[in-house]
Amino acid sequence: IFRKVTMNLRLLKFSLWTDVLVAAVGLIILLALKLGSRFRKMLDAHPGLRTAFYASLVGGGAAFLFNDSGILAAALCLIYPAATTAYLALCDKEEYLPLDITGGDR
Repeated sequence: IFRKVTMNLRLLKFSLWTDVLVAAVGLIILLALKLGSRFRKMLDAHPGLRTAFYASLVGGGAAFLFNDSGILAAALCLIYPAATTAYLALCDKEEYLPLDITGGDR
C-alpha cells in the first residue's frame, strides 16, 4: 500500500496527467452543478450513456486507488465522460442533437 501511495503522490506532483484529471473532474462537476435537472435528463435520454458514465466514474476511482500509476488510468477513464457530457451540454435542449449553426434544416 505504501508503494502505491508513494507512486501516486509522485505522479500527482510531476505528471501532466494530473492536469487532465483535474480538468475532467472539474468539467464533470461544473456541468452537473450548472445544468442541474437538464444533466439528469440528458443521462435519462441516453441509458447506455448513463451506464457508461457511472462505470467510468467508478472505474476511474478504482484505478486511482488500486493502480500504481492510478492518476494516469483515472485521467484516461474520465476524459471520455467529461467530453461526452460537454458535447451533450452544447446540444439542442429538446432533441439532444447538435445545434444547427448554418441556419438550414437538420
